[in-house]
Amino acid sequence: MAGLRKILSKYAERHDTEELAKRLDIKYPTLMRKLNPEDEQDLHACDLVKFIEATQYTWKDPDRRAREERDFTFLDEIELRLGRVFKDEIKRPKYDFSFHGLARLIKESSEATRAISEAFSDGVVNTMEAETCIKELHDLVYISMQLIQHLEQIETSGKDFKLTK
Repeated sequence: MAGLRKILSKYAERHDTEELAKRLDIKYPTLMRKLNPEDEQDLHACDLVKFIEATQYTWKDPDRRAREERDFTFLDEIELRLGRVFKDEIKRPKYDFSFHGLARLIKESSEATRAISEAFSDGVVNTMEAETCIKELHDLVYISMQLIQHLEQIETSGKDFKLTK
């Protein structure tokens, strides 16, 4: 649970927590306790949907706020831990199924391999290196899942697919 608490604490870095507390209809100190990894106050499962919906309007980043994106980081982590990769592609652009897109798969694989290799090179993995490895592996999993989904669509359609140049 400690890892999930750390992820939850990062919401305070990305969101206007006063606005988030208002949208959740809870007191600001209560929200800050829920976002504090050292506090025992939990964000209960029944609050999770409301919490994610509220993040749509609380981004500190003006571009994300303007796009009204939701912050699914916490939910993504839960799904990843349970071995489920959600097929909705809200957060990231669609995979480009061209030779350039395949190059991106190779690039993500290379970046993940490099990050892991660098992290393990001295026999000690610090928290920053672990965070970098996790990010690179998430990117690789995401790109891989997009490719799998596309190939599943080709398989079920019964039609061949020609890559664009």
